[in-house]
Amino acid sequence: MPIPATAATAGPAPTPAIGDAPPGGPITASPGALATRNVAYNKPDTVTFNEPTPVQVIINVTGEAVAESFVNLPGDVKTHAVSVSPEMTAELTGPTDRVKIQLRPGFPPWQKATGANPTWIWDVTALAPGTARLDLAIKAKVDGGATEQIIRTYHDTIPVRMPVVDSIKWWITQIDPIWKWLIGVGTVLGGVIVWWLTNFVRKKNA
Repeated sequence: MPIPATAATAGPAPTPAIGDAPPGGPITASPGALATRNVAYNKPDTVTFNEPTPVQVIINVTGEAVAESFVNLPGDVKTHAVSVSPEMTAELTGPTDRVKIQLRPGFPPWQKATGANPTWIWDVTALAPGTARLDLAIKAKVDGGATEQIIRTYHDTIPVRMPVVDSIKWWITQIDPIWKWLIGVGTVLGGVIVWWLTNFVRKKNA
């Protein structure tokens, strides 16, 4: 007879399907009684150098299916259960020397979660080859809206796709300052050598 799973041995709860809103009571701003809903976002397989890649986040407060909202977006859709208050925000960040992240117009940072599904879309543009780590933070306003509370954070490392021509151009831009520095140092050293030789010849002929 198989041994029944216990709290210590049971596996993780299955990921809810896109659009399913777990029951969690009414959406309130009380820190101890936040409702539970789903957040869905797309994780691109890659981001392209110098080309914007859209990342969308939807907090599903209505319980209606939102899968169609991700049909034309790149990558897989991830869904997680989160605590929700009447006012929510999502923040997508990454290293500024590797990616440029811009929230699209028409998507306010803070949105009401008591009517339509709060939604945000960012354009993520890679600035350098390699990989880019993206951090997504879901925040809620609690205590009657007086306090901002981080609900969940997610981290994904995404490879950068860089065409050969763009890769060559990028490396040239990185090498160019080094060459300028070397030329500057060489000019200074050359001047010192010329000065030394000039004074040496003068002293020898004196």
